[in-house]
Amino acid sequence: ARGGNGGTGGEGGNATDGEARFEASNANITFTPNAQGERTLFVDASNQGGSGVAQGGNGEAGDAGVEIRGSAVSGLTLNVLANGTGGEASGAAGVGGDGIGGRASLVTNPSTIELFHDNLITANGLGGAGAAFGGAAGSNGAVVQLTDTTLDLALDGFQTADLEIRADVVGGTGGQAGSAFTEGVLVELFNSQINGLINQIGFRNSLIVSANATSTGGEA
Repeated sequence: ARGGNGGTGGEGGNATDGEARFEASNANITFTPNAQGERTLFVDASNQGGSGVAQGGNGEAGDAGVEIRGSAVSGLTLNVLANGTGGEASGAAGVGGDGIGGRASLVTNPSTIELFHDNLITANGLGGAGAAFGGAAGSNGAVVQLTDTTLDLALDGFQTADLEIRADVVGGTGGQAGSAFTEGVLVELFNSQINGLINQIGFRNSLIVSANATSTGGEA
């Protein structure tokens, strides 16, 4: 699921909320690549405000979550996205829209999961640019909680697998940059393990955890 973009005009339209979830319980699921080699599960509650002249629209993401209980899930690339992007304002006194990330989460209990390629769990916020004021940026955070779970970062030929968990926020640029605040990232493992950070042929897979707040001239 993906939230719609706000409209374009004197004032950009707002795009807010909308929840996206995927749940598996006592399931055995195997993803098979298509002809292009893609096998991605998108759980997307991102929203983007529309552009405008005087005012950019606000983009406020909903929550995006994956919950896997007592299941075996293999062969997929996982993208759990709750990103909010504010619209730009093009006028000389323009005010950028706010960009607020929702909450992105992966929660499991007794399960096995096999991930390939570039996996994202993100709740990023990006304020819109405005000549006078940049839009604020915020995030409700990203959470990964694994209980009695084995998560494998698997090779696909010579292509490595990465897991990025981010709640990064950047205030919009402007005469006064927008403020930036993030609830951060929480990763909890209970009797669980993540395998494959250094795989069997020496290539390095990656686990990236990031919660940065950036504002140039505003408040971070």
